[in-house]
Amino acid sequence: MTAGAGDALVRLIKDFWAGGQPAALESIEYDDFVAHFLRYLDDQREMLGAEKFDGQYPLEGFYDWSKKRKRL
Repeated sequence: MTAGAGDALVRLIKDFWAGGQPAALESIEYDDFVAHFLRYLDDQREMLGAEKFDGQYPLEGFYDWSKKRKRL
């Protein structure tokens, strides 16, 4: 993952955390957090449109990881 992708991921995690219910997220299991976060990313990408989302959040390499994870 590139530095730009890392920065974009941090911004998305902050937005995800701010928009969620922090009390519920504090006690969530890692696998559940990842599933919720990946769903959040898919929702944001759909809402903004793929081109705008990819321009705003350059996540090169991240989706490769998430695709591998979804297959597990």
